[in-house]
Amino acid sequence: MTATRNRCPYCGSPTTPNGQHMPARPAFPLDAEQLVRGAGFFAGLIVQRLKKPGEAVPNAERLTLDLGEAMGVPLPTKDGTVAYVAGGRTVKTTLLPYGMRPTSAAHDPEVA
Repeated sequence: MTATRNRCPYCGSPTTPNGQHMPARPAFPLDAEQLVRGAGFFAGLIVQRLKKPGEAVPNAERLTLDLGEAMGVPLPTKDGTVAYVAGGRTVKTTLLPYGMRPTSAAHDPEVA
């Protein structure tokens, strides 16, 4: 009897004892871009750890971009972006932070 009483009569979703809808949890909290970025990060760590002395390996960013391309997940990129890191070093990067759109897409009114 309690099970039927704690359900919405219209949609059947669970409710609290006073009849308010309970928020539904998402099926999986990460989207495809976050999964590819995480997998690329861990792949970069593994490659760095398993490399032989003197062996040249691609950086984690390149591995992430290649992984995204192989999985069909578009990652936002920009050519020639320079990032400043601690110690005053500059690093040339092509992968934009999560949630950003490429600059060409941001300036294109047809995309938005």
